[in-house]
Amino acid sequence: MVLAEKLVRYPAEVVAGYRQRGLWGDLTIGDELRAVARRYASLEAVVTPERRLSYADLDGESEAVATRLHRLGLRAGDAVILQVGNTAESLVAFYGLIKLGAVPVCSLIPFGHHEIDAIAGIVDARAHLVQADIPEPDLVAFAREVKDVVPSMELILTIRGGADGAHRIDDAEPARASAVYPEPGADDVAVFQLSGGTTGTPKVIPRFHAEYWYYGRVSAARFGYAPGDRVGHFLPLVHNAGIHAAVFAAHSVGATLVLGPTWRPDLVLGLLASEKLTHLNTLTSLIPSVCDDPAFPEAAANLKRLSLAVPAVPPELFDRITGLGLQVCQFYGMSEGFACSMPTDAPVQMRRETVGYPLSPEDEFTIRDPETGADVVHGATGELCVRGPYTLRGYYGAEEHNARAFTDDGFYRTGDLVSSIEIEGHPCFRIEGRHKDLISRGGEKINAHEIEDLLVQLPNVREAALVAMPDSRLGERPCAFVVTAPADPPLLSDVRAFLAERGVAKFKWPERIEAIDALPLTPVGKVAKAKLREEIRHRLQLESTPSFGN
Repeated sequence: MVLAEKLVRYPAEVVAGYRQRGLWGDLTIGDELRAVARRYASLEAVVTPERRLSYADLDGESEAVATRLHRLGLRAGDAVILQVGNTAESLVAFYGLIKLGAVPVCSLIPFGHHEIDAIAGIVDARAHLVQADIPEPDLVAFAREVKDVVPSMELILTIRGGADGAHRIDDAEPARASAVYPEPGADDVAVFQLSGGTTGTPKVIPRFHAEYWYYGRVSAARFGYAPGDRVGHFLPLVHNAGIHAAVFAAHSVGATLVLGPTWRPDLVLGLLASEKLTHLNTLTSLIPSVCDDPAFPEAAANLKRLSLAVPAVPPELFDRITGLGLQVCQFYGMSEGFACSMPTDAPVQMRRETVGYPLSPEDEFTIRDPETGADVVHGATGELCVRGPYTLRGYYGAEEHNARAFTDDGFYRTGDLVSSIEIEGHPCFRIEGRHKDLISRGGEKINAHEIEDLLVQLPNVREAALVAMPDSRLGERPCAFVVTAPADPPLLSDVRAFLAERGVAKFKWPERIEAIDALPLTPVGKVAKAKLREEIRHRLQLESTPSFGN
C-alpha cells in the first residue's frame, strides 16, 4: 500500500499554478485513455509482431483486466511489481492496473532477489505480475521465491500463460469496470519508476496521474507525433523513456505504438518497412547495427524523425545518418523526470552538437559547481540541477537520501555535468560527463557503489572500484579494479558466480577484472576514478593495436 507519509508531493500552490496555466489536467490516466479511445476508436493503438489492438480494443481489454484484478482483491494504492516484456498483453495489464488505482512498479526482467526483494519491501508490494512465456529466466518460479521471502506479497499474477498458484489476468472477458470500484484521483500515485541510484539498490520514484500524462503530452509535442503516426519502440517498455516518450506520448495524440520484443537488427528493419514507421526512438549505441545495413535506407523511407539518446551522438555518426536523408535528433532524459530534445526542424547545429532544450516551458534548471553548489558562469561546465512540472520532488520512503539528492531550494541534483549554449533563443545543453558514480550499459544504469560493496565481500578482495570502459555497441561496460595482494585476484567467472548467488541482475556484473596494487586517490582521499577510466581506455587501446614484432 502506498503510504502518504513516505511520499514527497508537489507543493499545493505549485500544483494549483500548473492547473491554472493548463499544464496538468483533472483526469486520471485511465480517464485520459478512455477519452482518447472515444476519439480514435478505430485507429491502431498498439502493434506487435503478434497482435494489433485498436484504441477501442486497448480501452476495453484494460477495463477487463482492472475488473479481474479488483475481484482478486487488489485495491487502489496497492503496489504491484512488474516483470514483463514488450507485448500487447503487458501494455493492457499496465493500463488495467492504473485504471484500478493499483500502482505498477516498473522493474526490469533481469532483476533478481538482490533488487526485487528490496524494492518490494520499500513499497510493501501486494502482487507480482510476470510474463509466463519467457523461457529464461523463469519468472513464475522466481515470483514464487519472492512471495516466500516478502511478507506483504500475496498474489502472483501472470500474462501470456498460466501457472499453479498464480492468477492469469489477460484472459478476462471484456467488461466496463468504472462503476465497480472507486477510481483514483488525478493527483494520486499512478506508477512507481526506479532510479539507477548512486547508493544501494534502486530508489523508488513516484509518478502521479496528471503529472505523468503531461510528461507524455509535452514529449509528443517536441517529437512531433500526430494522429496516425507510427512510433517504433524496441527497448524495455516499462523504462521511463518507454512510458513517457512512447506509450503516453503516442496515445495522448492518437498515434500508433509499434513494439518490438527486443533490439534485433533484422526485426527492427522488418518492422520499419512493414509498419511504415514514422518515428523511431533508440540508443545511439544501437543504431549503427541497423543503419549500416544496405536495406536500411529503403526500410526507413517513411521515417520523419530518428531520436537518439545515451550517449551523445558522435558528429561522424550524425553526418553519416543525415547523409541518408534522415532527420536525426538527440534526446536526453532520466527516470526522475527532466528531459530535453529539439523539434524535428531544429537547426543542424542544435541537432548535431546538443541534446536540445527542456520539454516544458516551465522546466527550471540551474548549472552549479558540484562541490560548492555555486552557479557556474554561462558556458562553463557544472552539475545540472532541475525542477518542474514532471520532475520528482522526492524519492519514496527515502528521507535521508532526499536530503543529499536535492538542493536546499528544491532542485533535483541530476549528477550529470553539462554546459549550455543559446541557439535561436533556447538554452541548449551539451552533456560533458557525470558527477554521480553511474555506468550506463546500453541505457541501463549501474550503481558502482552497489557492486563495489558486494565485491569486497569476496574473501580475497580488499578493495574494489567499478568504472566504465568504453564499448562501441553498448556505450559503456563495467570493469572492476580490485586490490587483492598478496592473494591472487578472483577469476571473472568466480565473480559472476558470486553475484549470481546473491540474485544481482546480470547486466550489472563486471565484464572485466583488473588487478591493481592500490587504488589511486584524489587529494581529499576519494578513489580517483577518472584515472582508472583512463587506465582501462589505455589498456583497451594497447590490446587493439596490432603488434609488428618478430
